[in-house]
Amino acid sequence: MSVRIISVINQKGGVAKTVSVAHLAKALARRKKTVLCLDMDPQANLSIILGNLDTGKKARTTVYDSLRAGSRQSLGLTYLDTRDDLIKLCYGSLHMAGLERELISNQALDPSRVLLKKIDAHVREAFDYALIDCPPSLSMLTVNALTASHYYIIPIAAGDSLALEGVEQLNVVVRDVQEQLNPDLALLGVLLTRFDGRLNIAKAIENETMHIFGQRNLFKVRVRQNTLVEQATHLKLTVFEHDGRAPAAHDYVALAGEVIRRCEAQDEVAATDSEEEPTDLQEERDGSQEVLTAKEA
Repeated sequence: MSVRIISVINQKGGVAKTVSVAHLAKALARRKKTVLCLDMDPQANLSIILGNLDTGKKARTTVYDSLRAGSRQSLGLTYLDTRDDLIKLCYGSLHMAGLERELISNQALDPSRVLLKKIDAHVREAFDYALIDCPPSLSMLTVNALTASHYYIIPIAAGDSLALEGVEQLNVVVRDVQEQLNPDLALLGVLLTRFDGRLNIAKAIENETMHIFGQRNLFKVRVRQNTLVEQATHLKLTVFEHDGRAPAAHDYVALAGEVIRRCEAQDEVAATDSEEEPTDLQEERDGSQEVLTAKEA
């Protein structure tokens, strides 16, 4: 099975998007899955959490070096090691902030498919999962990520009264990508983060999210609010490295299990469809042959 590419998107900041990418990667690695992380956010915070560079040192190559106009460098030549042997990282760069304008101004490029074209055969075969940390905007960088992805995850902060502001706009962008660029793009799930079941606001956001997306599209796990995650992030670590007993660590392990199961279920559906398609085509050919024979007779 080739790599499953998953974009994690929300144009609203403060939803634990980057933290969720980092911890989902670590949780998948704990299940012996190989993971490639792409830091598409110009803030490059994912690279800070997962990277293993010494303070003050810069990555010798970044995702910008692969995506910039005129580059012939594939992602297979871009990723670097992290502190986990099963996780590789395409480091982020502040230069990503200007990449959108650079791509659009280059008339020789299709600006929405640049990332897709950079995913080479090595990446598709070397990893079980690729997780894309999208910028907190619905920019061309996010469109690139969605165009290259099989699935997307939407993290929503359950403790924020304005958590669902902009969701309609996000859904419009996703539908546009599905209709024009990537018809196979599918919602893997909506993830409620920073969840505190004791608070009325958390329950209200949970109910409203179910109403918008449907209960089956919400991940069963709720990532609980936990100061240990914030402490770990401050130390440029994941909570698994800081304190593996933290509630959020257990939540992200559960999330990894759900992600694996949902992807496998989708794979089974796709396999069934591909098995049925040749039969349908053969019946169509047989019918055409019968018509042809009748005419000849």
